[in-house]
Amino acid sequence: MNAILCMSSNLDGRYGMVDEKIIKIFDNVNDLQKFAEAKNGAILALNSAVLLALLSIFIDKYIQLNIVSKIYLSQMFLYLLASVIVSLISLMPRLSFNEKPKKYIKNENFLFFMNLADYKVNRVLFEISGENKRKGFSKFQKNIARQAIINSRITRYKFRMSSVAIICSLSAIFTPLITYPVYFIEKRKHD
Repeated sequence: MNAILCMSSNLDGRYGMVDEKIIKIFDNVNDLQKFAEAKNGAILALNSAVLLALLSIFIDKYIQLNIVSKIYLSQMFLYLLASVIVSLISLMPRLSFNEKPKKYIKNENFLFFMNLADYKVNRVLFEISGENKRKGFSKFQKNIARQAIINSRITRYKFRMSSVAIICSLSAIFTPLITYPVYFIEKRKHD
């Protein structure tokens, strides 16, 4: 944060508080983005390890497995593979984000990155300054606010992708709840 603060030429009086606030928001969003990336990396590592273990089981013990186990392991493999793919996609760099902001909602917490992603640059700066909307903002402030908004959108995307990856992982774990009843129902029909 200090390096960015030093870049600002307007720390004396008029813009100082706005600069500090927008830089703190920017830093907070960047920390959340790092967390989202670490979360997706952990999901990727864990699910990749489980996929390799499943692949080893398939190769070594396929003939010995009963049909229920084959179905379960196949479903688990597919769900974990989906989770790995989603995690990989979420880790791909996003250099731009052209998502349109939603309509401004009064009294919404713009400090929360999910809400900040829907703001426009001037709205963020007006909210921070708490002053007359005719006040001009420096190019530095607009750039930091714009970057905070873009990073909020990227962070929101990464958190959504990690949610999808977690749902796929949980689906892989809980497929026996679906597989075994279906197997026994089908077995009863044929007996």
